[in-house]
Amino acid sequence: MGPVKDIALGIQDYRKIREYNYYYVDKTRMISEFLRRGAEVTLITRPRRFGKTLNMSMLAEFLDITKSSEGIFENTEIMQTCFAKEMNQYPVIFLSFKDAKGNRKLLVKQVKLALLAEYQRFSCIFTHLPHIEQVIYERTLQELLDYNTGSLSGIDNALYFLSKTACNYYERPVILLIDEYDTPFLEAHINGFYQEVHSELAVMLSSALKGNEYLHLSLLTGIQRVAKENIFSGLNNLLVCTVKDPEFADCFGFTTAETVSLLHYYGLELDDEVKAMYNGYSFSGVDIYNPWSVLNYAQRRILEPYWVNTSENKMIRSAMEQCNKLFFRNYDKLIETGTLTASVQPENSFYEMPGTSSLWGLLLNSGMITIVKRLDPGYYQIRIPNKEVRSAFIGLTEYALQIQEGSFSNLFGALRQVHKG
Repeated sequence: MGPVKDIALGIQDYRKIREYNYYYVDKTRMISEFLRRGAEVTLITRPRRFGKTLNMSMLAEFLDITKSSEGIFENTEIMQTCFAKEMNQYPVIFLSFKDAKGNRKLLVKQVKLALLAEYQRFSCIFTHLPHIEQVIYERTLQELLDYNTGSLSGIDNALYFLSKTACNYYERPVILLIDEYDTPFLEAHINGFYQEVHSELAVMLSSALKGNEYLHLSLLTGIQRVAKENIFSGLNNLLVCTVKDPEFADCFGFTTAETVSLLHYYGLELDDEVKAMYNGYSFSGVDIYNPWSVLNYAQRRILEPYWVNTSENKMIRSAMEQCNKLFFRNYDKLIETGTLTASVQPENSFYEMPGTSSLWGLLLNSGMITIVKRLDPGYYQIRIPNKEVRSAFIGLTEYALQIQEGSFSNLFGALRQVHKG
């Protein structure tokens, strides 16, 4: 056995992980499932830090016609399937909106920079355009370069035009990948300028996704579905995969077998204490561990919460400010007993369809709760997944009660010391 592989903590670039020989949990089966299903547009919602960006990077590396990927997919699951022949066969547009945060000007800037990076990467396809298309290209490029305006109005056709030009150049239909597509919508709502940007961004996405004859397949990831701006309406072949749906169930997060193998590689065991801290998620009946937490534990060898220190709770806190007494009664019951029966709608965005069911859906999509079992249509038995997430609920409760952050933690710590004494 050679030297122990390093852990790629926080690295979301598939090629870098493989070329630098970091430890990698093989998720390439997602590629074959994506291609086999062949949905025109697929939307996958998962909590933060569950491997969405890494998987999207993996898809881009495998499919992109501008790359040579044989080496970085050697000995992976995908190479044992009939889809191995699809490697590097398509022009791939890969965007990430994960940095589209802050005030309106900063958000717009990050969206434009993401598009500008793809225009620059595909610069060779714009060298011999017909006159009219050359004019469109120059105007679009100028709008993208002028990224401090705080407006998206001039780039409504940017994605469609890029896909059309790439398809014509390579004579192959385009695959469009958008990671964290919902971040700018959620940020705009939280910061009070949703109406100002949602229509502009929705027009750009809709023009690329609906009736685009140059598009082969598209995959979007995010925390939740954003529906009201009409991005997805009218799509004849749309597949929405939340944490309760069977598609791609084992492709995000670590399965039990994957967690056992990883910990064993680093001389650790999946004992009851580790399970109690990091286990507990169920994605359509598949037991899933939080990958961020497991990797941190393997590296630091200290059993403590990791994911809750990185999770963004401001959207949940903002939603809780609008909820009613019924939600808080059920919230108290969940805290006290650990489980609850409730109406949960993970398909809806709370900001567009506010209500108790949508708020529980937001908590489910964010990884704060998980489904134990389905009861009736729309009704589920839910629970807090593990000790790590339970600690996050302390902070939410402090916020809801408007008491100083850390008060509950200090109180519980004092009580534990008294009990030990």
